[in-house]
Amino acid sequence: MAMYQDDGRGSYPRDFLRLIIWILILSMAIVFFVMLFPHCSCAADPWTKSDTVREAAFQTLHAVDYLQTRTIARHPEKYYERNPVLGKHPSEENVIVYFAAGAVAHGVISYYLPDPYRQIFQYVTIGLSSACVLNNFNIGLRVSW
Repeated sequence: MAMYQDDGRGSYPRDFLRLIIWILILSMAIVFFVMLFPHCSCAADPWTKSDTVREAAFQTLHAVDYLQTRTIARHPEKYYERNPVLGKHPSEENVIVYFAAGAVAHGVISYYLPDPYRQIFQYVTIGLSSACVLNNFNIGLRVSW
């Protein structure tokens, strides 16, 4: 007996489990990095105003991407997701967990990376997020609450 009905958007338990596994893999990678390079894990370089501006830029783009992706989840007949972690038709719950975890992970990783790696990481992720948001905008996705 099925405890839920698959509505064509994927089974919630399977999708959620896949998301949790990716979060655990990311967490283990961070722990491995900290153990492999302990001199980098103490955030020896102080956090600067420029770091804050870059982090705010990323988090803003990340929030816009979240809102666009939530629209994708709400309209599977019209759009599909290209992020392999979320799957083609993610549930809204998976979108929330994915973007919340990504926001926290980005801040933590940025804090613990020393310069110049911190700047490189922030600029690269800002660029990637900008590309995603711009692509979503070009296919008609707008930001709405």
